[in-house]
Amino acid sequence: MAARFEEHPLRRMIAGGEGLKLDFKKTINSAKKIARSLAAFANTEGGRLLVGVHDSGRITGASVEEEAYMVESAAHVFCTPPVMFFKDVHEYRGLSVLEVYVPKSEKRPHSAPGEDDVYRVYIRAHDQVLPATRITLELMKSRTAPAGIFFTDAEKTLLEHLARNPEISLYEYEKIARIPRKKAIHSLVKLTSMGLLVLRPTEKLDLFSLAEKAFEP
Repeated sequence: MAARFEEHPLRRMIAGGEGLKLDFKKTINSAKKIARSLAAFANTEGGRLLVGVHDSGRITGASVEEEAYMVESAAHVFCTPPVMFFKDVHEYRGLSVLEVYVPKSEKRPHSAPGEDDVYRVYIRAHDQVLPATRITLELMKSRTAPAGIFFTDAEKTLLEHLARNPEISLYEYEKIARIPRKKAIHSLVKLTSMGLLVLRPTEKLDLFSLAEKAFEP
């Protein structure tokens, strides 16, 4: 019996496409720009960068030594504080691909320079790198869920609203609960840290929905 064909591990990694924890780069043209990607992985859930892979998933190969130097510069020169990463090299049909793994950081938030060279904190949202909002920054600083379960009237209003509606923004919460922004942010961070809400960052605003845990008896 013929031996079963096993797909190359690199192909398996690429198969799912880009997403929250995976990004493709044909090549690295700017250490500053790639620093935003590394910081975003470290600030969110960690992830892998594959250098030498086109956005379509086609393996194009890369000059591993040159790309590794750019990543090193991005992580240690242009990320504040520096971002920890691990690297590996995959060989596929005569082509080399650099894999850069960035774990979720205990030292977050990490910042990196934007197009205007101003340092900002970035996060990963699906396959995008976005500037962190005040809420996402507060969530990064919130290492543990609050002790005890006590809901304010505004928080009860929020949970009741989400039981009938799929999502809500910070502005909408302020409006329906009639509370100032500072209190609204505090509540959203608290309930998300408790695992009752799920945050979905977008380019324009943060959206919140009920987590499955919220439906548990």
